[in-house]
Amino acid sequence: MTGPTVRNSGGGHHRAASSPPPVHRAAAARTTAARMARRAFRTVTTLLVTALALGALAAGIAWLAYGVRYVPVLTPSMRPGMPPGSLAVTRPLAAADIRTGQVVAFRPPEPWAPKDGRPVLHRVTGIEQYAAGRVLTTKGDANPGPDPWKIDLSGPGEYARVVAVVPHVGTVAKAAHQAGPVALGGALLGLYFLGWGARQLLPRRGGRHNRGA
Repeated sequence: MTGPTVRNSGGGHHRAASSPPPVHRAAAARTTAARMARRAFRTVTTLLVTALALGALAAGIAWLAYGVRYVPVLTPSMRPGMPPGSLAVTRPLAAADIRTGQVVAFRPPEPWAPKDGRPVLHRVTGIEQYAAGRVLTTKGDANPGPDPWKIDLSGPGEYARVVAVVPHVGTVAKAAHQAGPVALGGALLGLYFLGWGARQLLPRRGGRHNRGA
């Protein structure tokens, strides 16, 4: 469709400018809306990935620098606070600092030690003092009675205190020895996605409008 013919002051004729047809305006509006939706989706996705990357990076740094360990909970003995499938976050604990009521990660004596080497996460219910040192009694919160073993703190052993429990995350790592590689891999993956997120959010140099210059 063309506009009407208009006579100009010099005696010539030219076509008057006409507005785009309604169909073209609707198509342009749909294109603009789709472009805005894609931009919003990319921004939200970038922010989510960056947040996850920051979390993975923090977990890896805590593992490497502060001795934090991530122990998957595989049994129901510590319900309801630590159900199976959750992830216990622990920090190193000196034997002299162990107190009644703490949930401690430790390795029981034989023959009760898990075959895969993972620690047991149980609560300290009693501490007996002897001339040779202290002896712990432990118990799972959901168990009807105390554990069959005694933990002699005068002997060699590594202990850690549970400082946090993250639900459902323990299913990612099925055994305790996998938590280290998971944390280290998370740190490296976090660094990668942080770089990717920064590239998405920061303005780009030499964009489309400058390519033809």
